[in-house]
Amino acid sequence: MELPSINVTAPDPFYPGLNQTGGGTMQSPVVAFNGMQLIRNDYYAKGMWREVLVKLCSEVDFYIKSYGRFEPWMLGDPFGRDLKFVPYADNYMCATGVSSAVALAYAYRNPLLVTYPAPSNEIKQISATELGPVSALGHFINGNGATVRMDITKLGLNPSVTKIPMLEQQFSALTVGTSRIVLDKVPYNTFDDSFNTGSVLGNITLKIEGNATKYENGSVVFNGEARAYNDKYDANQGSFRNALPEAATTVLRAIQNGTGAKEFEIEIRGSLPIDIQR
Repeated sequence: MELPSINVTAPDPFYPGLNQTGGGTMQSPVVAFNGMQLIRNDYYAKGMWREVLVKLCSEVDFYIKSYGRFEPWMLGDPFGRDLKFVPYADNYMCATGVSSAVALAYAYRNPLLVTYPAPSNEIKQISATELGPVSALGHFINGNGATVRMDITKLGLNPSVTKIPMLEQQFSALTVGTSRIVLDKVPYNTFDDSFNTGSVLGNITLKIEGNATKYENGSVVFNGEARAYNDKYDANQGSFRNALPEAATTVLRAIQNGTGAKEFEIEIRGSLPIDIQR
């Protein structure tokens, strides 16, 4: 097979060289790093966070295998950047309602805001979008254990459709008429409704209250709401690791242990309506 000839006057793909008048190009490291950041931002905005993490973890793994241990410098500029840029963009998106692409672009244009310490009384937010899993990981590594907030109405949960065993048991025991149902400490696997949410929260605990009416023909109508107890994030034990290949999770575990990552509390605010007909 005849390969196409190489045109040495062409600039490097994605990153324009400093010298494009002919011959090889000499890139500034800043230009290269910024160009790579834009490419990764595009992947994140398209929901390809797993692909990016696997690639970044493979680069760290090279150093771990070469030196026999993990040290913080092995994160390198790309991974270190993303663990700060993505959480900042995610929090900005939650606060303003812009798209993930717009939020990432804002973070890219304002690097000093990304690294500037937030006020101590500010509670940051994590979304259940394509930015959420990396946002949570970045907060785990860099957030010093500070509490974050999520909105239950924006988690992509659908308890009206997803069957909840404890609630189904209550329906089975109903007599004809209207009954009040109050269920506490109800386990709920968020992976059943949303992959991104599951990667951040995994299993959560709900409190469900509402009225159930059973009719003579055996049908049941339930109208109520669900609230969630606060959750703890620990990527070493959480469902986040289940979303990635074993090789990547091994590297992440080394990174978390070597950077002093701290688990943090997730305050899940609001209530979610539940309307069921059986």
